[in-house]
Amino acid sequence: MSLRPRQVNFQDTWRHVQLTANEIVSVKPVTNRNWSDCFSDIYSLCVSYPDCHLEQLYNSTCDLLIDHVTRLRRKLLQVEGQHLPQVYTDSWENYREGARYLNILYSYFNREFHNQNNLSTCDPSDIQPNSSVHLMEIYQLAMKLWKVEMVDHVISLVVQATLAEFNKECNWVVEMCWHIAPLTMSLGIHVI
Repeated sequence: MSLRPRQVNFQDTWRHVQLTANEIVSVKPVTNRNWSDCFSDIYSLCVSYPDCHLEQLYNSTCDLLIDHVTRLRRKLLQVEGQHLPQVYTDSWENYREGARYLNILYSYFNREFHNQNNLSTCDPSDIQPNSSVHLMEIYQLAMKLWKVEMVDHVISLVVQATLAEFNKECNWVVEMCWHIAPLTMSLGIHVI
């Protein structure tokens, strides 16, 4: 891996980053070689010369995360009511873990992009001020996109399904109390 800035074709490099990033955010195994190659590709995009690819990388990663969360939401909406809270929780835990790994993979990008005072290889003026997304580190971006693309769409369904299951449990407890009270009284045990 050369640390020197060089000219990089964004589309060719992004294709490789995209494949690996999709695997990572899906919490699928990635070989050490793929991880290292992808880290190098991200570094190359961050220090590319004469064109800086930081904003393109940010926007493409944002699109990748939106697509991933949208796929998860579609799967979630196909789940029957009583299983919805558990499937949502499992999806959330996997997504959060994948986002943490992705944040590690993008650690150089986060340092370069997020802390513009340290931008030595890319002129901050290259980043467009009219960017449609507030710039944040990859993990923060992933969490924000989960809220916007998942939570805001499914919150009422998940809450309803959770309350329905809770209600079933409460009814079972009340029903059991009606059966247990006479039994305990017959044994001389007084339950308050």
